[in-house]
Amino acid sequence: GSPPGGFGSSSDGRDGGGDSGDDHAALAKEYAHRFESLPEEIVALPASQLRRYLSVTDSGLGRWLAEVFPGWRARVAADPDFPFKMLMEETVGLGLTSTGMIAARGNRIWKELDFVFCDLSVGATLNFLLTWLLQPTLRSSAPTGGIGKFLARLPANAFSPSTPSIKYTVPLRLSGFLYKGALFAVVGFAAACTGTCLSYGLMGLRKAMGASSDEPQTQRPSILQNSLAWSAFMFVSSNPRYQTLAGLERGLFKFAPTPIAKVGCGAFRTANNILGGATWVLFARLTGIQERQQ
Repeated sequence: GSPPGGFGSSSDGRDGGGDSGDDHAALAKEYAHRFESLPEEIVALPASQLRRYLSVTDSGLGRWLAEVFPGWRARVAADPDFPFKMLMEETVGLGLTSTGMIAARGNRIWKELDFVFCDLSVGATLNFLLTWLLQPTLRSSAPTGGIGKFLARLPANAFSPSTPSIKYTVPLRLSGFLYKGALFAVVGFAAACTGTCLSYGLMGLRKAMGASSDEPQTQRPSILQNSLAWSAFMFVSSNPRYQTLAGLERGLFKFAPTPIAKVGCGAFRTANNILGGATWVLFARLTGIQERQQ
């Protein structure tokens, strides 16, 4: 996608009264938006970026998400390709996860749909958050406080383009990389804790109800052990992989024709998910979370 043009901008097409305001009003009308109802930070976008934003949010689910959720709107405004990237991440991630579950559980899958639904729900949430955290965002207000101002200067990911108000130096990019790694670790801990608690709860419920299971009985890690392992994995593996993916997609959508960029996006995200699954198996065996199968 094109570099965000509205970071920290305070200009407003409504107040200009000139050709810029007229152009923006015409664009809003073209895409069936009421110009007066558009948020100020959206109206302040350059005309070319506004057109891309309106084309993505012109109808259906995209328009509803932009109207209801400011965070979604800010990310789409900064990168109109964001909805497609999120769609690819969820489609690829859930598709590969489902395939792996079918292969691992075999015929048992029909007896364990509760576990399957639990795993898919946690996985979908995790995929969403990892993609969400690395997306550039259109800022509508100035940060406050020393920590808030420092974090506001960090790039969304290590390969984000500099903005008109901030030039991302190597120290800033490195700080942003480590900061997002810490957020990934927190998300990984929370997701693993939630997923493990749900799985153990379902097993306890099944046992209380006398339901049988054909699942092989193996020693299971504790909730804390599993959560810490996932937290570490998110920092050392998922963070660099997803940041590299963000950089590859930035170049892809900037230089390649849109159809090729979208195909490449799907291919990159498929490779990233496969690599993530393979490295998790190695990491889990190394940390003792998963026993090596004979």
